[in-house]
Amino acid sequence: MKNLNGYADPEYFYMGSDGAMVFKAPVQGATTTGSRYARSELREMSGSERAAWTVMQGGFMKATLKIDQAPSLFNGTKGRVVVGQVHGQDDELVRLYWEKGTLYFVNDIAGATGQETKFALTSKIGSKPNVTLNERFTYTIDVTADRVKVTVLADGQTYMASDKVNQAWRADAFYFKAGTYLGVNETQGTGYGQTSFYELKFSHTSNASQALLKNAALPSTSKTYAGTSKADKLTGSSGNDRIEGKGGNDMIWGKSGNDILVGSSGRDAFTFDTKLGTNNVDVILNFSTKDDTIRLNDTVFKKLKSGRLPPESFSIGSKASDAQDRIVYNNKTGNLFYDPDGSGPTRAIQFAKIDKNLKLTAADFLVI
Repeated sequence: MKNLNGYADPEYFYMGSDGAMVFKAPVQGATTTGSRYARSELREMSGSERAAWTVMQGGFMKATLKIDQAPSLFNGTKGRVVVGQVHGQDDELVRLYWEKGTLYFVNDIAGATGQETKFALTSKIGSKPNVTLNERFTYTIDVTADRVKVTVLADGQTYMASDKVNQAWRADAFYFKAGTYLGVNETQGTGYGQTSFYELKFSHTSNASQALLKNAALPSTSKTYAGTSKADKLTGSSGNDRIEGKGGNDMIWGKSGNDILVGSSGRDAFTFDTKLGTNNVDVILNFSTKDDTIRLNDTVFKKLKSGRLPPESFSIGSKASDAQDRIVYNNKTGNLFYDPDGSGPTRAIQFAKIDKNLKLTAADFLVI
């Protein structure tokens, strides 16, 4: 492992004598909001910004590690430790646990039931892993639009479990986490958990064919604005911003600049009310045709009248199909255009980019 200078802490996160990246968390350690258990983890970033990808984009994480120590329960047995996660805004698509030598993952919203479900990792013959303390093993977590698959390589054997991705995850935004996240606190046991990572990497290229918006297409941003789990009103600046609604029914204004607007769970509204141009094209991530709305200000979109966008003013394709079309969605690229004269000679202006192949209709737009 490299480049820990400036980030290491001799008590909780440091470079081991064997070159491993060590994560340590005591049962009596500080906890974060929403959790009763201490942790020492890394969170996925996208450059200087917090990562926020969709299941449609997919993601892959690989780690090689060993469990150095697990906390002890009051009954004398070892407690469990989470060593990898696919974290959404509120829930986890994957929590990979080590517990008494075996490994399994938990999905908070499982594909078949929509309930929190435990998935045991097994080999082809049905055996379960038996990973002792200080034994190296490798895990991979592979997320696609349809399935999540967790694989563990230990003792020369491959163990795997997978689940169908529930539709509820389609509107969420995700990031990977890895390290030591305890499943025991001071009311249940004593001691600490510690893991040593020898390899940790992730990518969003293994599922490139399923990606609707690739990282390479995203504009570079200088500021980030983030909402809460409540209904927020978030407004960008005149520059390139990243605005994340998080949970709740949020209203988002990108304003000027090439912005990244990130929806999440809830009914989000994305408003366009500044002068259109090549330096003012926003990317909307996680747009849900079921829940979200694109709002168009009639002082900018001057050929539109206040109210719901009429069906005859909406077209899908590379260009307007007749003189009545005003909003054009290219479902092959995800580009959204405003065309003031439809099939006439005036050139259409791109104002946004969303996922490709959405079931977008005029009902997804509101003129204000």
